[in-house]
Amino acid sequence: MKIPRVSIYALILLSFAAAAGYGYFKIERILDDAALLRRRDVATLAAAVLEERFERLEDLGSSLSTRVRFGELVERRRWQDAIKILRSVPTSFPFIDRVLLTDDEGTLVAHVPALPGVIGKNFAFHDWYRATRATGKPTISEVYRRQALPRYDVVAVALPVRGNSGAVRGILVLQVRASTVFDWIEAVFADTDVNLEIVDQKGHLVALQHPSNRGDRPNVDELPKADAAGSVAVPLPRYGWSVVARQSAIPPVRRHALEVLLSIYATLLLLTLALARALVRAFEALESSEAELARVRGHASS
Repeated sequence: MKIPRVSIYALILLSFAAAAGYGYFKIERILDDAALLRRRDVATLAAAVLEERFERLEDLGSSLSTRVRFGELVERRRWQDAIKILRSVPTSFPFIDRVLLTDDEGTLVAHVPALPGVIGKNFAFHDWYRATRATGKPTISEVYRRQALPRYDVVAVALPVRGNSGAVRGILVLQVRASTVFDWIEAVFADTDVNLEIVDQKGHLVALQHPSNRGDRPNVDELPKADAAGSVAVPLPRYGWSVVARQSAIPPVRRHALEVLLSIYATLLLLTLALARALVRAFEALESSEAELARVRGHASS
């Protein structure tokens, strides 16, 4: 029986394509899983660093707000004398952008460094004021745009200031620039193919690797879609924040591995084609031999 040459090539090439496609898919999945695991590790480490920074910020604020003399001055509503006690804080702790002091109703009464046009403004609408008044505990705020000029995004830790009676007489606020918050975690990753983003408790983008100068803050749902391998979000349960790790580009290791795999497949394809050609020639030789044998037998019988 004569086997068509096309059938031989088709059978061999289809078998090769099926095996190569399955292998490529499996290896691609393994590389994607490894990249996802790496993003999860980076995000977890970044979240741990951020949580530790928040705890230190709360500890610093608590040590300032519970100073006996500071509390006495606040209770006596000697706001300027009280803020003088804290005037060196932004210098001693450069990550603190400003120190604010409000009365128990949320009205700004003193601040360092002093800026024009904000004394007397009421901040009771801020989440940090409402949460601190409701719980009597330190509060890490959502990201917001400060009212003083120049205007830029900040995050605040708010702490109650109590008088001798134990009642809340004022709110101490330590403001930190949103960009500084990201600086705290920037050192935990070295690969440029992973972007870290910080999201506050309202789902707003606090900071990211390449901060925008735009005045608005996109919601996390408005960010660019993650790559096929997915993004990883690690929450900070105590504060309601999250650290998100996204793939900004194809990892060089993944790209190189797939390129090597394709090179191997190309070599195997050439070898497969050579094998197919050898088989075709073998079948052709066999068919030729059978035809010659039939011809010889035909002559012998005649």
